[in-house]
Amino acid sequence: MIVLTSNPIKAARRELNLTADELCVRLNQILGSNKTKVDVSCWESSKHKPNQETIFALAKVFNKNPVTFYKAVQDHFQAWNQYFKKE
Repeated sequence: MIVLTSNPIKAARRELNLTADELCVRLNQILGSNKTKVDVSCWESSKHKPNQETIFALAKVFNKNPVTFYKAVQDHFQAWNQYFKKE
């Protein structure tokens, strides 16, 4: 049985009351990149998984244990991939 959980990125962002744009600003400061709210939307809708560097930057923004947060994101996307492969 596949258990689909809520997206940990979306849950953490809402917990801090951040908009997608505000999250992008913080991520871009850490990563020196140009993440957009479209990127955030794709991660939160489980269309795409952020790379490992971005996941650890997200953990820093959300003040989460990086390893625990990384595992939560990995587990979430793995469950969604398994779900869609069954159809």
